[in-house]
Amino acid sequence: MATSTVPEGCRAGTFEGPDIVTALARCDTGTRHELSPAKKRFTVGSAPDRDIPIESPFVSAHHCQLDRRLRGLHVTDQRSKNGTYFESARERAFYLRPGGTFAVGALPHRLLALNDEMRACYPALIDILGDSVGNVLGEPEQHGPGSKTPSPCDMIAAAVDGAHLLIQSEAHCEQDHLARIVHRISKLRARPIVELDREQVPVDRASQLGLLRRRATRSTLVLDLGSDDTRLPTSFVSAVFAARYQIRVIALVHSLGVADAALGEYARQMTYVRLRPVASRPEAIDRLLDRLLVERGSPLRISQVTPENQHALRTYGWPSNFASLREVADRLTAIARAGSINGAASALGIPRATLHHWYSKILGLSRPLVPSPSTAWPRPG
Repeated sequence: MATSTVPEGCRAGTFEGPDIVTALARCDTGTRHELSPAKKRFTVGSAPDRDIPIESPFVSAHHCQLDRRLRGLHVTDQRSKNGTYFESARERAFYLRPGGTFAVGALPHRLLALNDEMRACYPALIDILGDSVGNVLGEPEQHGPGSKTPSPCDMIAAAVDGAHLLIQSEAHCEQDHLARIVHRISKLRARPIVELDREQVPVDRASQLGLLRRRATRSTLVLDLGSDDTRLPTSFVSAVFAARYQIRVIALVHSLGVADAALGEYARQMTYVRLRPVASRPEAIDRLLDRLLVERGSPLRISQVTPENQHALRTYGWPSNFASLREVADRLTAIARAGSINGAASALGIPRATLHHWYSKILGLSRPLVPSPSTAWPRPG
């Protein structure tokens, strides 16, 4: 009897296309090592001529070897003194796929396998999460306000793991962007992501089940709960988390109380991710603004402005987080192009007094913005 094809509605929700490892990220430093698809063998060790050198007295000169195979990278320990670890166990050999991690040495240096999608998303993850090597992922009740934001490496590993995510942050901290990245690098990425806010959740059960079956089955469902602490329909919540639909739920909230009220007991079963507001990351302001300035084709870079103005930008309150960053980048770009604040106000279509007040009173910038006498901007028009 001929074997039948599994019906579409019964197939597992996993990515079935080519998925090769093209880089390794050092989770303890954030360093990334490119692995050319054309090369078949890579070495890891403390010797400086290794493909992935790790300077440590606990890492052997030729610690382990990575070989390309059809199933992924085949990692083989080279009789190292302190061992190679996979899934918390010391192993002689194992296969590594995108999103997988392994560690070398007695004080483990953890490495994360990346595919092309993960490599492309890595800079955005650094923007949203920061480049901290610390991480906190787990049950919401385990983490208070002082807990750390997960690192990009841990976020990628969590995306591949497939657990439901509860992302908490202030408004405009790129929660929605992070949710889309998680879907883009997950095993569910072959299916379109589904994004809903409260108003889009059907009231009657038939419509709820229809939405889940037609659109969300074997995909990622993003629920933007915001700051509304009313409960979602119980029938909808129980169906969303039902195993038969194979839905990966990502809830976006401004407080854990909102999650508890909206999702009930299911909120405590989700993996918790907390995003820091922009104002708490002064070390990242220069990089974030420079990236936005480059995107806008601006001639200005933060390193060019006076030390006083650099300090003003780093200590600004950023009340709307990334929305405030984009506003500053837009307006500073206009000032740089126009050569004056008045000219920039005309180009932006806003009153000159408004832009002057924003520049000096709100941002706390002084004139000149840049110290070079050959630079004409920004000066009163």
